[in-house]
Amino acid sequence: MVEYHADDYGLFVKQSKRILTCITDGACNGVSIMPNSPYLGECMKMLEEAGVLVGSETAPAARNPGLMERVPGGSASEQGGVRRVRITVHLNLVEGRALCAPDQVSLLTDDKGIFRIGFGKLFLGSYLPGRAKLREQICREFRAQIRACLPYMPADDVRLDSHTHTHMAPVVFDAMMDAAAAENLQIANIRIPAEIPSIYRKHRSELTDQAFINRIKVLVLNFCARRNLRKYKNTAFAPCLKNPAVFAGVMCSGRMNPTNVSAIRADLEAEAAARDAELELLFHPGAVYEPEDIAQITLDGDREFLTDRRRDQEAESLIMLAEA
Repeated sequence: MVEYHADDYGLFVKQSKRILTCITDGACNGVSIMPNSPYLGECMKMLEEAGVLVGSETAPAARNPGLMERVPGGSASEQGGVRRVRITVHLNLVEGRALCAPDQVSLLTDDKGIFRIGFGKLFLGSYLPGRAKLREQICREFRAQIRACLPYMPADDVRLDSHTHTHMAPVVFDAMMDAAAAENLQIANIRIPAEIPSIYRKHRSELTDQAFINRIKVLVLNFCARRNLRKYKNTAFAPCLKNPAVFAGVMCSGRMNPTNVSAIRADLEAEAAARDAELELLFHPGAVYEPEDIAQITLDGDREFLTDRRRDQEAESLIMLAEA
């Protein structure tokens, strides 16, 4: 299966409507939902009203039956083009307000509960004294975020990833596994954003609008992936980590435009087939253009990223893929 995935669904209503268009009119068949957004419930209702089914093709009823039993009949393919999306918990430590009280997550937030930490600090915190307390606080916040999302997910199709891929930092990955165990989750999938640099080197003359910082991100995330997979390969969570999806979306982060997607897609599909694995292509088509929403963004990097017109180009890619 190829999953055309959009991150950040539920952050804001109008931003999520742009993602919804990529579902109803495009190829998007997976979204990550923002657990700590005050607009999450309203945005999930929009999926329901659009007749979008939630979960994998084989998933039974979700915990909230209304999100699964909207259209009578059989599978999505039997229902005359009704769209289905996989839902993933977009664990979040960097944008907006924590769900836990500030004194419960003081290493992650300011005294108002706004997240004030990033991937760099979390990565370094994985190797510094005090990491046990950091891990404990992240676990506490992740448990609250997971519980906020469970009503929208099928019981046997719980999927996890994170905003800005922070779950890959070692201490965060460990805390995520602690939270999953504490919540007795049946995890179907954890995103492992490990890319294949050779594919991009092969097509470097075709790729456009590349950012050097994305190469650094790939190196760091590939390092973290090896560590995390090695540590948990013999644990109860091994089944969901045994054969991770072939992944693309960091090397061209923010730049998954039609030209770049067309350049790398065939090789990625061939690699997935060779590994007998799924393929996940990650997009960020949810632009934020409304002043009232921009004012609520707390992470400077998010403000720059989400208001960039490249978000529209990524939406164009998802429409193109549906037409191909």
